[in-house]
Amino acid sequence: MPIRILLVDDEPMVRALIARAMREEGYEVIAVKDGEAALDEARAAAPFDLVITNSWMAGHSGVDAI
Repeated sequence: MPIRILLVDDEPMVRALIARAMREEGYEVIAVKDGEAALDEARAAAPFDLVITNSWMAGHSGVDAI
């Protein structure tokens, strides 16, 4: 079973680049745009093995989400 990663970043190009690189390495990546979406995914999905987040975002920051 692949390692599940929740990636949170409000910059679409950064989020896409990181997600693509991690998927190419075999990780299962759920990429979302903000802390609120991250909380929704965490509540709805199976547990994540790792969360990678930007700490400064509008609305819920990465720190707020954690």
